[in-house]
Amino acid sequence: RAWDQSRNSGVNQQGNNLNTLGIGEFGVISAAQKNGSVTINPVNDIPTVSSSLGVASFTGAGEYFQGPALTIGGALTFEAWVKVDRYTTWSRLWDFGNGAGNNNIIIGQFQGSGRLFFEVYQGGNSPGQIISSTQLPLNQWVRVAATIDSNGNACLYQNSILVGSAQWQATPAVERVNNYLGKSNWNQDLYLVGNMYDVQLWNNARSPELIARDTNSFPIE
Repeated sequence: RAWDQSRNSGVNQQGNNLNTLGIGEFGVISAAQKNGSVTINPVNDIPTVSSSLGVASFTGAGEYFQGPALTIGGALTFEAWVKVDRYTTWSRLWDFGNGAGNNNIIIGQFQGSGRLFFEVYQGGNSPGQIISSTQLPLNQWVRVAATIDSNGNACLYQNSILVGSAQWQATPAVERVNNYLGKSNWNQDLYLVGNMYDVQLWNNARSPELIARDTNSFPIE
């Protein structure tokens, strides 16, 4: 489908120039077509890109959301409320890239262990994975956040608790066209079984204090 290619830019509270990103829809690819939106809002303390998907549900039967092409890099934060209903091998929360092993930014389930992993490819090379020190609980909402700063310092959080960190290079600033929620860029990987809500992408590495603030403001009744 054709994406809305409107553009916008600005400066947020931290003084970071907002990347010029495409605004478009996320469309769920399933038998029952649903729509959400992706917006850019360069206002103080607002994420660069956020989705208004409502609660996005994934049954593992092939549902996923695909966003518009985005040129992002450098310092980034990915955040969302996540509820996993079943551990599924190598299933994804996020997988932004240009195919398998091509500038991917991944947060997903490590093997079938129920532990999250975070990985940022440099072109076709992976520097390794941050693997969570603890499982995601099943059938419970968890605030998941992954950050990487301009020096390549990467962190993975669950409910504002640091569950892994690593020193990599900064995220390559390239256009990524296969930007998925709930789906991998590798065809053999399983689909997510669970839910996502309040999906956010920031063009800075958010502090532990800000991540904790969002964790303490659970928005779902």
